[in-house]
Amino acid sequence: MVSLTILYPSQSGGVFDFDYYCNVHLANVARLLGNTLVGLTVEEGGGESMAPGSPAFVAIGRLFFASRESYESAFVPRADEFKAGIPRFTNITPVFQFSDLRLARWPGP
Repeated sequence: MVSLTILYPSQSGGVFDFDYYCNVHLANVARLLGNTLVGLTVEEGGGESMAPGSPAFVAIGRLFFASRESYESAFVPRADEFKAGIPRFTNITPVFQFSDLRLARWPGP
């Protein structure tokens, strides 16, 4: 499994609309990626605090794919389209990290 992590660093004057990000932007991304997207997560760093350095990241989004090939075939051709939507929910320039997962485990209920 591989992941694309999108990090939104904390910065003075930074704004981030979690409602739009979760309910509109990522919903559209998931719809366009279809079954190649095997999961996604969104993390909010430090709640309402937008002070520089605390938290280091205001938001972290992760998209999970079964393989590098599925990521490359589904996400890469639409990357510019997805990036074009960023100004609709934030004025923060994101940092992108592509990773091979070495361990992913969540305990049961």
